Amino acid sequence: MLAARFHCWDPTPIVEEVPNPSPIEGESRIRLQTAVVDRLGLSIAGGHFPVTPPLPSVGSVEGYAVVVESASTTEGVRVIIRGTPVGVERDGCWAKFAAVGAIR
Repeated sequence: MLAARFHCWDPTPIVEEVPNPSPIEGESRIRLQTAVVDRLGLSIAGGHFPVTPPLPSVGSVEGYAVVVESASTTEGVRVIIRGTPVGVERDGCWAKFAAVGAIR
């Protein structure tokens, strides 16, 4: 799948082919419809946030998505993704798919 990742502390991502995320038990796989480019995401990508993700990292802490696989909700449900750990402690929303914690 395509994703916009940064490989160093520079807010300019590189669009490249990466493996599809594999959710672990209790997580959900989502297909992103929209991802936000905002000050927080750019601050994280620039290395100016107190918590930094491991590099390389898919950016963006917010997005709108559709659930494609989940143990906690029905496929096809539309969700808003926002905040940690997405985009901070793990890959974010600048990708076609993402693995996220349980959706409520």
